[in-house]
Amino acid sequence: MEGFYKAVAERLRLRCPALIQVETGTDARQAAEMLALGPDVTALVTPLADRADPVTEASFMVSQTERWRFAVTLALTFPGGFEQFEPARDQLKAALRGWSPPEAATPIQYAGSSLLQYSAGQDGGRWLHLFEFSLTFQATYGHQS
Repeated sequence: MEGFYKAVAERLRLRCPALIQVETGTDARQAAEMLALGPDVTALVTPLADRADPVTEASFMVSQTERWRFAVTLALTFPGGFEQFEPARDQLKAALRGWSPPEAATPIQYAGSSLLQYSAGQDGGRWLHLFEFSLTFQATYGHQS
């Protein structure tokens, strides 16, 4: 689905006031390095993986189900941004869980989260936390010869 990740980022911008910045990218670990620059929580929307069921055929039509996994990585510094993590997390889940983007076969499901980085120094530290989501698309095409 073209424009899916931008649509997710736009939805987060509109529904998550705790997120000061929302961007899209392809590598959560690498791109998040540039996001956690201050105490405000920033977010990066990235693809993770996709899986496809075998193709089915009927009446000159070909159909295939795809399951997409994507991530939203929250990046913040602490001690300044620590108190903002919970509101950002809650708003993120509320904005995406149950939303059915155009062309999706199922609503978005929250799939869990994991800590990417948590480091402390004399002047504070960095915190990168990845939230996984999934959804299903059904693609149907005319049979090709």
